[in-house]
Parts: sequence; C-alpha cells; structure tokens
Amino acid sequence: MNVRDAMAYLELLWSTYVVGLNHQKQQNSIYAPVANAVVDAFRGVFDPRAWRRRAAGLARLARDGLWSWLAGNWFSWRGGLAAMVFCLALVGLFHALRAIGRRLRRRFARRHQPGRDHTTLGVRFYHRLETLFGRHGVTRAAGATQREFATAAAGHLVRLPAGQPLASLPRQIADAFYRVRFGQQQLDKDETEAVERALIALEAALRATGPSRPQARS
Repeated sequence: MNVRDAMAYLELLWSTYVVGLNHQKQQNSIYAPVANAVVDAFRGVFDPRAWRRRAAGLARLARDGLWSWLAGNWFSWRGGLAAMVFCLALVGLFHALRAIGRRLRRRFARRHQPGRDHTTLGVRFYHRLETLFGRHGVTRAAGATQREFATAAAGHLVRLPAGQPLASLPRQIADAFYRVRFGQQQLDKDETEAVERALIALEAALRATGPSRPQARS
C-alpha cells in the first residue's frame, strides 16, 4: 500500500465514521450495543437459570480439576495401599502398647497395693503361730486381738518346763504382724529370719510337751 492508497483509506474512514455518522448510525454502532450489553448483564444478575448454569459450570470445573490433580499429582493405588498398611501398622502398635501398659499397671498395682502382699506375708507367719498353739489348746477367741492371743500364748509357755525363756516370742511375732498388716511395712532380711527362728523355737518347745485338747480362751 502506497501513500496515496493510505490517504484514500483515511478519507473513507473519516467520511464514514465521523462525517457520515448520523443519528441512526450512532444508535446502531454505539448506543444500541452498549445498551444491549447493560441489559444482558442486568438480566444475568437476576436470572436464576443463568446462576444455575454458572454453578453447574463451576462444579464441573472443580470436579474435573480435582480429579485431574489427584490422578496426575498424588493419588495412585500403590500410594493408597502403602498408606493403608502404614495406618494399620500404627493401629496395631497402639493396641499392643496399650495392652502392655495395662499389664504393667496391673503388675505394679499388685506389687504396691497397700496391704495386699504385706498382709499375705503377715497372715502366713502369724497363722503359723496360731496353728502351733492351737495344737496345744491355745486358740484365739472371737473378738480377741493378735496381741491378746500372744499374751495368752505367753501364759501357756510359762507353765511349760522349758517355756519360760520363750515367753516373749509370741509378742514379738504379734508385733511384727502388726507392723506388716497395719503399718504397711515390710520386714527386712534380719527381721524375717528372726521371726522364722522364733517360730522354730516355739514349735520345738511345744512339740516336747505333746499335743493337748484345744481350750477356749477369753
């Protein structure tokens, strides 16, 4: 295109869109499109069908985009299987640790429960004392305390030929029983051995006299 052709084209544009732009051309070329665009936009704001179409389009876009991202970037059957196995392993480990914790708590509670193991130990050695004297007619009356029984046992010993030196042993055993049973104390090695020696000495002294019929003691 030369200069003459360009000037001719500019004259055509000037005459058509500037000089020849009458009222009808202004309406058709400028005002009508603008008015139609405004009316369409206003209708789109208040038209329920337009909103439904927009919502459906957004839903399709979100759904397709999400599945495309999952399929292409994160999700795979191998990853899902690995995650499932990992979660199951965590659940199994949790239950195993909880079971072990319950067992340890029960064992600790049995070992440190007040009066349980100590009471059993106290009942054992004190029960031996009552059994020994019960064979020789000395029994603990209903309502009598362990110390009262020890006093009755000492009274029985002083009447025996070789029982006088041993008369204090029943009270010593009863005192040890009270410490274990009610004081929640545990006998150490020396104290346990002393109780055992006292029971053996009492058993030997009572055996030397022979058994007798049980006698009720108040």
